Amino acid sequence: VLEKSFVHGLSPDRYAIDALYETLGQTESEADLRYLDDLYTAALWTYTTDMHNGNSLLRSEKKKKKKGKKKKSTRRTEIEIAAANAELHKKMLTALQRDGLANFLNDLQPDLPEYVAMQEALEHYRGLALLGGWPEVPQDTRLKPDDKDERVVFLRKRLAVTEPAYPALGDPEVYDNLLVAGVTRFQQRHGLIADGEVGPATLKALNITATEKVRRIALNLNRLRQLPEVLPNDYIRVNIAEYDLHLVRDGAEVLNMPVVVGSKKNPTPPMVNKVRHLVFNPYWYPPRTISAEEILPRLQREPEYLENQGFDVLRGREVVDASKIDWHDYNRRTLPYRFRQRPGEKNSLGRVKFIFPNKESVYLHDTPARSLFSQPLRARSHGCVRVGQPLVLAQALMEWDRGWSDNEVREELDKQKRKLRKFKTKMDIYLVYLTARVDEEGVRFPPDIYGHDRPRTDWLEPAPQVAQILDPIHSTSDAVASR
Repeated sequence: VLEKSFVHGLSPDRYAIDALYETLGQTESEADLRYLDDLYTAALWTYTTDMHNGNSLLRSEKKKKKKGKKKKSTRRTEIEIAAANAELHKKMLTALQRDGLANFLNDLQPDLPEYVAMQEALEHYRGLALLGGWPEVPQDTRLKPDDKDERVVFLRKRLAVTEPAYPALGDPEVYDNLLVAGVTRFQQRHGLIADGEVGPATLKALNITATEKVRRIALNLNRLRQLPEVLPNDYIRVNIAEYDLHLVRDGAEVLNMPVVVGSKKNPTPPMVNKVRHLVFNPYWYPPRTISAEEILPRLQREPEYLENQGFDVLRGREVVDASKIDWHDYNRRTLPYRFRQRPGEKNSLGRVKFIFPNKESVYLHDTPARSLFSQPLRARSHGCVRVGQPLVLAQALMEWDRGWSDNEVREELDKQKRKLRKFKTKMDIYLVYLTARVDEEGVRFPPDIYGHDRPRTDWLEPAPQVAQILDPIHSTSDAVASR
């Protein structure tokens, strides 16, 4: 099992596979047996937790800790992971006692169809990498339909490896319609503007090596392992990297819509949660950073901005008279007020928001800025997720939870008053960051918009708890630190 961990995108070296084989013939004394047992136990437990929780060394979504600010958790707490590991430990002991270790290890693989599809993609791209991958398209290549250029030959050879359904029509140096179609499909699979032209972004994607694609698929297998082993029948899933939302009912997708996610400066965090309620005609309370760094400077230039945008000014919980405030008396550090935007057409949250309480204060919501949804690159928010068809989503959820009709939802909205509606049954929601996934069109590689796929090599070395047994003198401090 440990030797074949590569089928999950893991490295057998992490479990000291060579050392494990070496120990098999060295069991002459009780000390040898104890060493063998300790080494196998450490390796097996490392593999078990890697499969159950996702390998922590493969995770790179952690935010850098800012000076003077508490780091916010974007995933399960250490206490939750410890509790899950304790339960996992009990299951392992039971399996050992009942001679059921093989079944226990097999059950560690997530019961997700897409996980198996990703494993097949991993095997396919590993095969391509072993065969040398694909030729590089010359740098500074720019091509438009009907261009005649010797570099088109390199493009043809490159696409022949991953888009073989688009062979040449005639002159190999002409960028003909069939080749344009192949490039367009390639762009769609890589989350690029699908214009059929080879520009800098498309060229960069074309020249990503097969070895790098293997690494990216391995990273995303790890991200899938961080999801529940079995997904519920009904859930919402947002793929941050692909800017889309899917609603699944009874195991089948019923809605698919575009979303706007956090910018690179304010990334939307991956998380597993439950939608507990929605709010019709919500107020918007801008966070401190937006109030101090965006709204205050605007007020100092345009005193009428508050009224035009429907804002109240709050001190504590009390509404104060904004006309009596000289905004030039304050700066971003000394601002004593909060702002609240009233329900209406200009409200930044639009007409509905969907709440799943979390430390990052992230939620789904409507927006008046509808033009953003037609843009191909939609990492534009302050961290929350703006929904392309919020009323359709609200109607679907209220019908699922309460049996409401579309008319009942519209009547609630037309009242123009804030109303919170708690769900009787909470809807599971998954915010995921998948930069490789498989669908009916093949393997898709959305852009790594937040840089979470940065290469790491430490997971290719023995895990600290394994290294401690291999070399207890030099590994103790590292192993303790890792725990």
